[in-house]
Amino acid sequence: MKLNFEKALLYIAGALVSVIVLGTVIGFVTGKAHPAYGLRRADPSPSAVTSANKNEGIEVDAFTEIGELRAGSKPSENGDLCSISIKVWFS
Repeated sequence: MKLNFEKALLYIAGALVSVIVLGTVIGFVTGKAHPAYGLRRADPSPSAVTSANKNEGIEVDAFTEIGELRAGSKPSENGDLCSISIKVWFS
């Protein structure tokens, strides 16, 4: 009996699909599967972020717009400043 290459690949692909489907079914039947676990949750509102640590005396800022943050570095020995520009990216 001659088994050609394409049939062998079909058998291997079928076996992989069977293992994945069987593992998924077993996971759901036993209750160990947690679909949608670890999905991103909504970010807190800016007022909640700002007021989160006010009781502890820590000031926290919430950036609500995409833009550039610019700050000057510590002056060097000869008095030169370096401008630092940071692009804010919200995921």
